[in-house]
Amino acid sequence: MQIRCRCSKCESKFKADEVSAGLKIACPRCGGVVMVPPMAQAIEDPTTTAIPRVASHTPPISAGPPDEIAPPGNPWPLRVGLAALGLVAIAAALFVVYLVNRPAPPTAIELRWPLADRKDAFLEISGNSIDLVKRDPLLVHVAPGPHRVTIRRKGFEPVIWNFTLIKGEQKHLTPEWQAVP
Repeated sequence: MQIRCRCSKCESKFKADEVSAGLKIACPRCGGVVMVPPMAQAIEDPTTTAIPRVASHTPPISAGPPDEIAPPGNPWPLRVGLAALGLVAIAAALFVVYLVNRPAPPTAIELRWPLADRKDAFLEISGNSIDLVKRDPLLVHVAPGPHRVTIRRKGFEPVIWNFTLIKGEQKHLTPEWQAVP
């Protein structure tokens, strides 16, 4: 099948192969660019010789805009973008360093012991006597490891806890008093 074409530059009429439908080809008379109509306008005419597509060494001109390389633009947006990306990378690296090296929360023993019950009482943690300060709850910072907490109060049985704390752990203790018979 062949497709009728007309050059808009030299007004010559010719026919093109159906494989050229929808493409731009060179006019055989003047070399101008001609858009080959789509297949809907194709005719079948075995008596005429079809004009072949542009020589095989020259690709047909596409129907779309030419693939041109845009001239180089202003390099500053690229530089600013790369600088911002670098700052984000540095901030992320510093955050990771902080997470790895941040100090652990203090290892501590927290006594939930009402101030009124502390009168005439004695607190010992791992063999060290602790002053019963007037704040509730009572928080005592200790080193990680095994600990023994002993609380004595006049008129009550001693309360004793034995446990091991790991770094950053806090142990919460509430004494349950039993009167001496």
